[in-house]
Amino acid sequence: MAGHGRRRPAGGGLKIIFVGVAAVRKGLHFALDAWLQSEACRDGQFLIAGDFIPAYREKLAPQLAHPSVQALGHRRDVPALMRDCDAFIMPSIEEGFGLVFLEAMAHGRPSLGARSGGAPEVITQDTGLLVDYGDVPGIASAIIAAHRRKWSPQPLLERAREFSYPQFRDRLAALSRQ
Repeated sequence: MAGHGRRRPAGGGLKIIFVGVAAVRKGLHFALDAWLQSEACRDGQFLIAGDFIPAYREKLAPQLAHPSVQALGHRRDVPALMRDCDAFIMPSIEEGFGLVFLEAMAHGRPSLGARSGGAPEVITQDTGLLVDYGDVPGIASAIIAAHRRKWSPQPLLERAREFSYPQFRDRLAALSRQ
C-alpha cells in the first residue's frame, strides 16, 4: 500500500467521489443535494464512477447538469480516481457491509457514509464521518467538515488492513480453536 496515502496537491476545492451503481438505495440523490447546498460546489468537483439506473439518471438530471458534477460512467481505474480525490461519499439508505469504504481507506481517503448503511462497521472518527441518511443539511455539513479536516493517512490504512483477508483468516482460525 505504499504511496496510497498521497495527498492531492494543495489548493483548489474539494474533490469528492461516489463509486458504485447509481441507484436510489445508495443515496446518491442525498449526496448530490448536499453537495449543491454546500459551498464546496463553487470550486470543487463531485465525481460519480459507476453506471446509472436509467430512470434514476433522468430523475437526477438537474443535479448532474451542475458544472461541478461529473458522471464518469463505469470505470476500471477506480483506485487512481480515489487517490486523486480528497474523500469518498456514499450515504446509503441500506448497505450490506461497506467494502467500498475500506477501498477508499486503503487509498488513504476518508469516507462519508450513512449510519444506516455498511459504514458504521468500518468508519471510525479517524477514518471518516457518519451521517444520517436523508439528512441533506447534515451531509452538507459533513462534506465541508471533511474538506477542512487534515486527515492522517496512517489510521485510514491501518483500518483497511484490519479487514484484510489475512486478518480475517487469523480471527477465524482463533475462533475455531476455542
